[in-house]
Amino acid sequence: MVADMKRFVLVGLGLALVGSGLFVVSRYRATRDITMYLLLARPVEENAREGSRLGLEPVAVGPLRALVGRPSTGHAWFIFWGGNSATYFHDAVAVVEGFALPPEVGVLIVAPPGYDSEGHPSPAGLEHDAELVRAWVIEREGAERVVVGGFSMGTYSALVAAEAHVAGVVLVGASTDFGANDPGLFFRLKEPTRYVRREQPPRVPALVIQGDEDVPWEAQTVATWLGARLVLLPHTTHPGSQTHPVTQREAHAFIVKSLELP
Repeated sequence: MVADMKRFVLVGLGLALVGSGLFVVSRYRATRDITMYLLLARPVEENAREGSRLGLEPVAVGPLRALVGRPSTGHAWFIFWGGNSATYFHDAVAVVEGFALPPEVGVLIVAPPGYDSEGHPSPAGLEHDAELVRAWVIEREGAERVVVGGFSMGTYSALVAAEAHVAGVVLVGASTDFGANDPGLFFRLKEPTRYVRREQPPRVPALVIQGDEDVPWEAQTVATWLGARLVLLPHTTHPGSQTHPVTQREAHAFIVKSLELP
């Protein structure tokens, strides 16, 4: 009887071990391409140093941190959200710097919660914050024509903000949806938080730019959904699309035209 009980326990433990192993493998395979959150909120002084490269200064937009440079004249603005990065403002500033916008364009680079802003990101928070930022630049800064833009994860914020009162949207490294979790020992055992674009596209002029070594079919899907012009960058990866010369040239032309600048 005792021997039978021991065998039963050993078989049960073996099955549990095999089942646990299969579960871990399945979750690993399901999340091996999932972008992880790289959450880090640096001191405002560091944010200021990053912004100084473009003459931008730190500003609070509600609970969010941002870098702002007001237009030399007029009421034209460009709002930008960067991608999932441990050096958020550094990377976002580099992208906007490459767009070489004229001084008549005000610039606002926004950091979502967890990315040089306090807090934790979430799909619901993204939607709320994007609408908050759009309203802030119109009501607080008197913006009359606004173009919004984003890279990678930031394209979701840009699309929400583009749903009203904007003149255009430019997306670099766009996707149809993505999942993300905090990095950590057990992150692959969690269901990733899903970011999914809304069912109805914003009805604004749009430009989608994507590296052909990224996920070009997703960019084509997003561009078709938006009715946007699609620019594919040859021999270019997802990170490489941010500061590609073609990205810089095409984004500059689109933003200036959409803002109706000479």
